[in-house]
Amino acid sequence: MKIPLYFNYIENTFPELLEDAVNSVRHDKIDVRVVRHAKAKPFTQCLNDIQKECLERKDKCWMFMHCDAEILDPAIIDMIIDRYENPQDGEKIASVCACDITDLLVLYDTERIQELDGWNEEKFDNSFMELDLRHRIYANQFAQPILYNSVCPIQMSHKESSSLRDKNKEGNLLKVYSKSYEKDMRSFFRMYHPDVDMDTNEGLL
Repeated sequence: MKIPLYFNYIENTFPELLEDAVNSVRHDKIDVRVVRHAKAKPFTQCLNDIQKECLERKDKCWMFMHCDAEILDPAIIDMIIDRYENPQDGEKIASVCACDITDLLVLYDTERIQELDGWNEEKFDNSFMELDLRHRIYANQFAQPILYNSVCPIQMSHKESSSLRDKNKEGNLLKVYSKSYEKDMRSFFRMYHPDVDMDTNEGLL
């Protein structure tokens, strides 16, 4: 059975990047799916909707990839799948990430993500939600292997990622991200770094 790989896409935001991203996924173990939205929707909700769909379909696992990235070498998909299928030292893998941008290209174990209650829609919209999930993965003795200690693996390209937040480019999502960023950051620090004073630490905001 093929593993579903999802792209989350807001209509009319750089369709050429989505096309390049979809066309770059050429792998006989992958079923590409694009979830389209007429307008911006909180990312936490988007991922929970995908997770729910995979649960209903009884997918053992699923993958997610940024719609402004490209796979240059399909070996990265094999590496992720192999790492997932061959846990080390009894680890219980909840997800396998290609690199430090944990949702650039990532595989999720459907049942284990469900055990963690997915993404926290109450506290987060579009930022810090993957760091929150990582904290819960570790706190529940699950594993989240990261293949490359870098912002992008050598088998991928993410050079156009700045387009989504470039205020000078038509169709950018800067307003979407900036509107929720402070709320999400405050939620994250309240939960995991309560001693940090968000109002006096100018480096955070």
